Amino acid sequence: MNKKFYLGHTITIGSSKVLHQIIAAKDIKCNKGLIKRGDLGGYIEKEKNLSQEGNCWIYPDARIYDNV
Repeated sequence: MNKKFYLGHTITIGSSKVLHQIIAAKDIKCNKGLIKRGDLGGYIEKEKNLSQEGNCWIYPDARIYDNV
């Protein structure tokens, strides 16, 4: 599978929840424009929080965790 993003910088929220910033691994055309390879996105707890398929993206001010 050709990955859409990979995990980068981490932050901790609360006392123990670790979130990873996503980084675009390729250009992605989404409804708000073009995400270019290397662009930084928001933070996710695990890869299951964002599909590697399709054109969905999490923008830099978003935090996605738990079973969302």
